[in-house]
Order: sequence, then structure tokens, then C-alpha cells
Amino acid sequence: MIRWLIVLAILIGACGSPDRPGQANLVLPPGPPLAGAVLGATRDEWVAARGEPAEIDDFDRFNDVEVDWTAGEPRAQHLELIFDTEQPVSEARERAKFLLPRDARAVRIYAGPGGQSVEVFASQALADALAAGLFGSEAPGTFVMVADRGSPRTNRVVIAVGNRP
Repeated sequence: MIRWLIVLAILIGACGSPDRPGQANLVLPPGPPLAGAVLGATRDEWVAARGEPAEIDDFDRFNDVEVDWTAGEPRAQHLELIFDTEQPVSEARERAKFLLPRDARAVRIYAGPGGQSVEVFASQALADALAAGLFGSEAPGTFVMVADRGSPRTNRVVIAVGNRP
């Protein structure tokens, strides 16, 4: 009985705190970290996962996600998940986590200049795949997600390499 209580306590502790979004342990889909339609994946991976995009100015639009690419071998460096109607921020974050590299880990949260919560993550696969200069003054592999802009509802989530939402 005591053994089961210890296992239960460990499992509960591993779930993180629901009061601190982004700081809890992430539960991401299985698979290679940059496979499919995620930040850092190649354009070919995105097309294989979501079909041919609409090309709009300097980015591609895959249904509800706008993607900006790196030069050379195009890899997703800036994503905007766009909703038709405003969503509760918690639901928007939940939907956006499938666009994160599968090895992402939460690092910190800070308040941005517009009052938004900026969630900072790190991914070793992203660090390995992208040029260090793309991360600005941040460590390679750093990326951010912004879902709320000082409001409990949002119509978009931005996920971007470095620390420039």
C-alpha cells in the first residue's frame, strides 16, 4: 500500500502546477522532435503533414497556421496559429502545443511589453537544426509562445524562434 502511495505522489508531482501555464511538464505527441508540422521542421515535412499551402506574401498558410521560413533549406521559424473566433487562452495554448518540437521543455514565463505572457521553451533538436544566429541573444534552441495579450481570450498564438514574439 505504501509503495502505491509513493508512486501516486511521484505521478502527481510530475504533472506540474496548473496555476503556472507553460511551467508544468509538457505532454507532447510521440515521435521525432522535428517531424511533421512543428516549429523547426522543414517545408517538406509541413507539406507531407498538411498538404500544399497557400502562398501569401513572404509566408505560407497551411489552413489555420501561417509559417515563415528560414533561408536555404526552409525550416519553420515563426508560426501563427489563427482561430476563426476568440478562444479561451488555456484552450489556445492546448491546441498550439502540437506545433512545438516534441523535445520542448518549459524554461520560464515573463510579462512582455504589451502585458502578454511570454512562455519561453528550449529544444535541443531546434538548436541542432537551425543556425545559432536565428536565436538572437538567446541560447540556441530557445523559442517562445505567446497566447494571451492581457486578455482571457485570444484569436491567435505566436510561436517563434529566439525571444522575439
